[in-house]
Amino acid sequence: MPQPHFTITINGSIVAGYAALVSTVTGVVQIANFLRDRKHIKLKLLRRMSSDDPRRAGMTFAILQVTNAGRRPVNITHVYLQRPNNMAGILFDTSPWLPCELTEGKQLSAHLDEARADFDTILYFVVIDSTGREYKLHLLPWYQRAISAIRRLTFSTAT
Repeated sequence: MPQPHFTITINGSIVAGYAALVSTVTGVVQIANFLRDRKHIKLKLLRRMSSDDPRRAGMTFAILQVTNAGRRPVNITHVYLQRPNNMAGILFDTSPWLPCELTEGKQLSAHLDEARADFDTILYFVVIDSTGREYKLHLLPWYQRAISAIRRLTFSTAT
């Protein structure tokens, strides 16, 4: 009894489709690795916080938490707050001390005494890394910032 003979024919369309599929999957994986393997700083403001430290008994704090949610380490050099008319206030009370390196998942806390801070006049908090990149935490929504900027612009041109 003769053995059955099978023939498989692979044409160029099948090879091209397979190559397109493999290259698309490879490209998606490379983009995902690129986005995952970068520095990503998250800022969070905690208000009305207290401390167990006897030197700070009875004080209420606002704490700005700076967290590195990315994989790349980042060196934080400055933390400050921005007020209208280019008035800024540097936050010196940080833990750990500045400058500091934040590796993956590490955080820095900057403390601000709420009794001495007027949050109605603070536009945003700024964190600067060693490359000069700024990370901002705005306290007002975008539309209120836009209205405030228009008011400042019309006021400064009217005088």
